[in-house]
Amino acid sequence: MNKYFTYILFPVSLALFIGFSSCQEDDELPPITSEGKNTFGCLVNGKLFTPKAPPGQTGTEADLFQLGDTATSVNIYGSNYASDQSFFISIIDSAELQVDKTYSLTDTTCCGIEYTEYSDSPSCTYKKALSGHVKLLKFDVNQKILSGTFEFKAYSDVCDDTVTITEGRFDIGEIWQ
Repeated sequence: MNKYFTYILFPVSLALFIGFSSCQEDDELPPITSEGKNTFGCLVNGKLFTPKAPPGQTGTEADLFQLGDTATSVNIYGSNYASDQSFFISIIDSAELQVDKTYSLTDTTCCGIEYTEYSDSPSCTYKKALSGHVKLLKFDVNQKILSGTFEFKAYSDVCDDTVTITEGRFDIGEIWQ
């Protein structure tokens, strides 16, 4: 029995454990980090959303806009081509983008959001925030790292329902200028 366990059951059990462990990672939100890991994730009406991009791409991106040496706005993107979903978050701060400041997504002078589901016909685009915020946790132009958290509830002009986005987080390691 001991040889049976050592040579047959243990390797099979180990392979199953590793297989299930690696599958589980794809079914979880990425941790909240500020290291430039190119992660993005949230729950869309309670269902997991993480980016999935074609080979050679990350599915996350950020574009920075500056006025002189001052960073005044940023656009953050996350997309999943397999599930036909995409996110767009825009923050504009007339003075300068600030870490630890909570930007209200209902304030259309500073912020904009857009969540789109392309799989339905017509596509549902939710871009009118009923509530929500985004908060930058790290913003380092030299290291090209942008991280933060977000959540919002929004409605669509085309679709009858609302969308609720919770536990949103991003950690982008390539900021385009």
